[in-house]
Amino acid sequence: MPESVLFDVLSTLAADTIHISTFSTAYQGTEVASGSRFRPLDPRCLVLTYMPAISTSHEMLWRKRLYEVLSRTVASNCLHKLRVGPIERYDVACLTALGDFLFHAGRHTLQDFALPFSITQPLLEVEDKQERWNMLRLDECKNLRSFGVSFQIRTRFGRLPLVLPHVPYSAVAIAILSHLPSTLRQLTIELIDVETDEQIKNKKVLGLRALDDALVDRFPVLEVVRVELRVEYYLLEYTTAVFKTMPKWGKKATNKPLARVGYHSLPIEVLDTVFKHSSKSTLLVCSRVSHLWRDFALPHLFASIEVIRCLSYDDFFDFLVARPRFARYIRSLKLGYKSLSLWSSDPGRPLVHPPFLMRLSEALPRLGNLSLEDIWVDSAAPPVARDPALDEPRARPLGTFKLQQLSLEYCRPAQGRTYDLPTLFDILSALPTDAVHVTNISINVTQPFGKVQLEARRLPPLAIRSLCLDKINVHSQDRSHAHHVALCNAFRQMLLPGRLHTFRLGLEIDRQIDASLNALGELIQHAGKGVLRDYALPLPIKSPVGPEQDKADYWRILRLKEFPILDTFRMSLILPEPGTKPDYVDAPRVPLSTVCIAILVHLPPCLRTLEVTLQGVKEIRQLKSTWMLDLRRLDDALQEYFPALEKFRVIFKGDWYLLEFTTTVFKLMPKTRSRGVLEVVDWLNWSVRYQ
Repeated sequence: MPESVLFDVLSTLAADTIHISTFSTAYQGTEVASGSRFRPLDPRCLVLTYMPAISTSHEMLWRKRLYEVLSRTVASNCLHKLRVGPIERYDVACLTALGDFLFHAGRHTLQDFALPFSITQPLLEVEDKQERWNMLRLDECKNLRSFGVSFQIRTRFGRLPLVLPHVPYSAVAIAILSHLPSTLRQLTIELIDVETDEQIKNKKVLGLRALDDALVDRFPVLEVVRVELRVEYYLLEYTTAVFKTMPKWGKKATNKPLARVGYHSLPIEVLDTVFKHSSKSTLLVCSRVSHLWRDFALPHLFASIEVIRCLSYDDFFDFLVARPRFARYIRSLKLGYKSLSLWSSDPGRPLVHPPFLMRLSEALPRLGNLSLEDIWVDSAAPPVARDPALDEPRARPLGTFKLQQLSLEYCRPAQGRTYDLPTLFDILSALPTDAVHVTNISINVTQPFGKVQLEARRLPPLAIRSLCLDKINVHSQDRSHAHHVALCNAFRQMLLPGRLHTFRLGLEIDRQIDASLNALGELIQHAGKGVLRDYALPLPIKSPVGPEQDKADYWRILRLKEFPILDTFRMSLILPEPGTKPDYVDAPRVPLSTVCIAILVHLPPCLRTLEVTLQGVKEIRQLKSTWMLDLRRLDDALQEYFPALEKFRVIFKGDWYLLEFTTTVFKLMPKTRSRGVLEVVDWLNWSVRYQ
């Protein structure tokens, strides 16, 4: 894979941990673009093991270039742990490039590092000198807590080498360790190709006793010296030899004082897990304990923030510019509004527009969730000089910013209270996102919206996977249901085909009007054909039941058979008022479960979750009625059509006699309950469940 493609992929992921192993990269012979092309990487853990270049003639040059490119693409002072593949000890240029990368990415933050080479024969004359290893710049890593070094004993048939090294291997290790801070707490020594215990005891090859003395003198707070033996046999004999050649640390290992174990010795993985489940106030206190705790607490402290302002978010942008390190921690952001006074008139709200969102994406490279609540969100920018580049179509290349979810709640335009369709789509398409959640807004569909308006506004299509429109008020000039058709057709024009996985429309579509049902079916077929997994039917089943609505052919217009991998389906039933007689005008001519079954027969048999919301239930006799609801018939249909069903959830939308209603449902649906899939939930408190 070319280097440019590799770094393009890594800049897209924006991960905390990057681990690349056994991966071949092509040497291109050209410089890799920096800064402007790739978004800076800021991983906390970087592991690059065994990454050979395809061209062996350029391998040494490629490794040097790899660290030079990493120095340009990785953010400064972000690395906590670094592991890199094997490097030749004689390659001074490559080691120098590695040292520059350590200085750039981990000067103040690096805590765990291991040498990328083994100390073995042949040894150069200057390798036991401290000045030889200045190129690694380990003196600059003041917060280093864990370090690793390896020795490879090259022998023949278990004997000592025919030509002994001019100095023991430990002399080279001591020269390197002299550059480490005295606050080192853990040292890992790896012994490779050990065949006899005599090799460990020999003073002229390993010289572990000299290393033992150096550790005691150099590192007063060293807590752990871990010796790893790559052997398959004689482990006990080799362990005994190590304890004998390192008597000072062998004694500490068997008689370690309890006073040396404390919060500072906790593994970094444990600290990260604890901080992940801590509250904001706890994280704020922990960030003041030490530099180590601060480095682990701040990413969780700033991971999710709320910015509540009266008129503008300019001070928030000033904060991001002044502290870009904190900006990289923010993953979830909520922008809200707070009035200046309860008694004063409303002077306005903060205004958010597409240029603002573009600027926000540049300041927060790792932002995943953006929530806009009770503020002005409009497509028009403030009355200032407009950049001509903003009039161009918004197209983004591969490997750039993308939101996980964009939420709008109680928002409205700067002028008026309702959105027209071009303005709404201009806002939703401002940033690429996977999910859109819009709640409690008003939409005016008086003006037509089609391909002409789409091309005039130069709006990019919405490549979203989840669309949830909840509690939407749609306004039009007439009182007919044509606005439902206009809304569905407009979204069909904007959504890319075959991308939608989740769809919820908080709008009650009249099931008596074929045009509305057909527009809904065309929308879902266009956006979710073959990929839709979660679908909430936006038309409640209630009385009166129209002609042919209890027949399966009536509901073919919804095109539910186009979704063979549908996993979750949601629908709602509104029961008649208690005391309704079968001969009343508003009484259903067939049980509501019959209409429900006529819809369910179009769903795939692999359906796993079915959710039915029962509204208007006030008395038990409404549930027991066979002409009003008839839950037994629904129970038989679930047994017949959905053999793979894992959860049938009944939600009571009301606060009356939940326990009595649950008992009644269990009695009326014995087959579903015997399968262990029946669940009854309170719509106000989902934690109250009966199974």
